[in-house]
Amino acid sequence: HFANYHSIFHGNDGMPAGTGVYWSLAVEEHFYLVFPLLYLGLLKARLSPRSQIAVLLVISAVVLAWRCYLIRVLHVDEHRTFYATDTRLDSILFGSMLAILGNPVLDPQRGSGTLWKFVLLPLGLAIIAGGLVYREPAFRETFRYTLQGLALIPVFVVAIRWPQWGPFAILNWGWVRKMGVLTYPLYLVHFTLLYAAELYLPQLHWTLQGVIALVASFALAVALHRLVEVPFTRLTRKRTPHLPGA
Repeated sequence: HFANYHSIFHGNDGMPAGTGVYWSLAVEEHFYLVFPLLYLGLLKARLSPRSQIAVLLVISAVVLAWRCYLIRVLHVDEHRTFYATDTRLDSILFGSMLAILGNPVLDPQRGSGTLWKFVLLPLGLAIIAGGLVYREPAFRETFRYTLQGLALIPVFVVAIRWPQWGPFAILNWGWVRKMGVLTYPLYLVHFTLLYAAELYLPQLHWTLQGVIALVASFALAVALHRLVEVPFTRLTRKRTPHLPGA
C-alpha cells in the first residue's frame, strides 16, 4: 500500500517484477482510509450536499495548487506528481462529488438527455483527448489531471443513465460484463506475466509472448476472482452489520 511512494523514492528497485502498477492501488487505498473519516465529519457538521461539494472542491483546488507549486516552483520530477497520493487524490474526489450530488443511480436527472449525450459527453471526450495529445510537461502534471477528472463526469453519467444508448450498449453485452468483473485481478497480474513470458520464453517472438501472457493473465484472473474475490465478498457481507434504512 506504499508502492507509489516507494516508486517515487526508489524506482522499482526491490519490487517484484510487474508490480510497478500497484502505485495506483496505493493511492486508492490511502483515499479509502481517509475519505470515510472526512465524510463522517461532513455529516456530523450537518452540511447539505451542496456544502459538502464545496468542501471537496476546496480540497481539490488545494491539491491542484500543490501540484503547481511542486512542478513550477520546486521543479520536482514528474514521477513525484504522477504517483503520489497527495497529488492525485482529487482524481477520486471528483467521483465522490458525483456520488454526493447528481448521482446518476440515485438522484433525479439534472439537464436533458440531449444536453448530456450531445453536448457534455462530446465536450468531455474532447477534453480527455486533448489532455492526452497536448504534451507540455508542466500542464500534464498539473491541470491535466483536474480537467480529465471533471471531463469523466459526463462519460459516467451517460453510461449509467442511458446504458443502452450508442456505444455504451457494448458495455452491457454479456461477455463484456464478464470481462469487466475480471478487470481488477487482470490489472494485478498482467504485467508480471508479461515479464515472465519475456524472461522465460525469449526464443518466441514478442507477439507470441504477448498472446501467451494474455491467456495466462485471464486464467489467473478467473482463479483469483473465484478463489479470493467471491469468498471474501461473501464473508464481508456476512460480517457487515445491517444499516437502518439500507
